[in-house]
Amino acid sequence: MKARFLLLLLLTPAALPAHAFNCGPDRMLVSELRTDHDNMEREIHGYKNEMADIKEELSRYESETDRMIEEIQEKIRKKWYDVEDSISERQKMMEEYKRMKLELEQGLYCSKCGKSKTQIERSGRESFSEHVKNVRSKIERAPANVIRNLYEESRRNWKISYDKTSKLEREEEALEREIKKLEIDRAKQREELSARLLRLDDITHKRALDYPPLLGRISEAERRARKNNCL
Repeated sequence: MKARFLLLLLLTPAALPAHAFNCGPDRMLVSELRTDHDNMEREIHGYKNEMADIKEELSRYESETDRMIEEIQEKIRKKWYDVEDSISERQKMMEEYKRMKLELEQGLYCSKCGKSKTQIERSGRESFSEHVKNVRSKIERAPANVIRNLYEESRRNWKISYDKTSKLEREEEALEREIKKLEIDRAKQREELSARLLRLDDITHKRALDYPPLLGRISEAERRARKNNCL
């Protein structure tokens, strides 16, 4: 009975220090402010991580775009050389036509095989004079139809070569358009990601400005709680 009485006496308000009844608000304020502090740190850390991810994404996109452009540029260089070869081939065809036409008109023509001096010597097996001697042909001016056939054949070959050049040039232009599209897409992606970075940087900066006042409030709340012996 006596022990129960002493216990009740200890639990009565008169037995507790006066400041014990004022600690609830102080402790709650300190706890809330510390929670705000932790949330703010996590929030700022999250923004910084997101900014780092965006920068990495932009870097990967730039590198991939550079790689693709370089590959296309290499294809363009090859097309350019092909175009130059095709043009050179056509020039040679024109020169050969003029030379063969002149040969046919001047009589450097085999009447038996119906070929000019250049056509006969192209094989590399014998000279024109040797050929004429071997086949017992006579040297004479080629008939008009032979000269006309040479013209028609040269014209067909020239047209084939010209079409080849035109096709290569169209392919080259298509590749250049691909590069332009990649550049446009890169500029658009760069603008979008940069805008996101600026927005996050602005948010992070504003949240960082709230950080010192919050620390001040936490310090003041802890000081008051310690003064009241609540911490």
